[in-house]
Amino acid sequence: MRMATHWMSLLLCAVVLGCSHEPSNESAAAPRVPRVDERTPRAVLLDAVAFGTERWCQLEVKQSLVTGTRRRIHFDKDAAVQALLNWRGGSGATAALMPWPVGTIFVAESLDADGHALDTEVLLVRSGTPDFRLFDEAGNESHTFRQPGDSPEGPRQRNVPVVCAGCHNGTGFFPPMMNFPTEPAVHEMTVSEGSRDAVVINKFLEGFHRSGGTFGPYASILLGQLRAGMAAGRLTAADKARAAALQPRYPDLLATPR
Repeated sequence: MRMATHWMSLLLCAVVLGCSHEPSNESAAAPRVPRVDERTPRAVLLDAVAFGTERWCQLEVKQSLVTGTRRRIHFDKDAAVQALLNWRGGSGATAALMPWPVGTIFVAESLDADGHALDTEVLLVRSGTPDFRLFDEAGNESHTFRQPGDSPEGPRQRNVPVVCAGCHNGTGFFPPMMNFPTEPAVHEMTVSEGSRDAVVINKFLEGFHRSGGTFGPYASILLGQLRAGMAAGRLTAADKARAAALQPRYPDLLATPR
């Protein structure tokens, strides 16, 4: 979809620079998670925009194994904070699943060479099976997802959400999420400072612990960013509040600089 598309333009205003903008007063408030109701994920996304630019975090995959294109992923930082607070412990191979709150939204855009979104995938965490939605380039809901491995005849029509659930609810693991922070160059991830914190990544091993239909190191990426920001003294007001909320739970990772 093009940047001119109304609803997606609103969403992109909230996420494209979500890891670096100064927060609004609302963003600095206690972590909150969008509630799930009977509305479509598209409407929930538009509601989430109201929480402010700083709330969203973004990463990009150089070449997605799923789409064969650049892929830009957005996730809610406050939902990650809540998941980290509710995490039940362990480490590495014995780490507990990351308990993403019901209502957490993940957005993934397939990008062309100029950075325009060709389609947009939405995962909404529910108490059971996640809710999957696909939007085409024009912003309209679509029900057919195309992948590099499709037959010459094209994909099976109306394969959403079955094709989404095949990966997200399956048992396989895939690069770059399973390899991060040492992912293959072809699938390199562009992330913010502190994201490649091996101590944090190896503690949770989110890339190998599927939870809520997700298997990416998203909470680990946020925690690494907060850790690096604390050490450098470069946290926004909202991120200071997030770090303060997490510090009692992770004093070894978020020690106050001396």
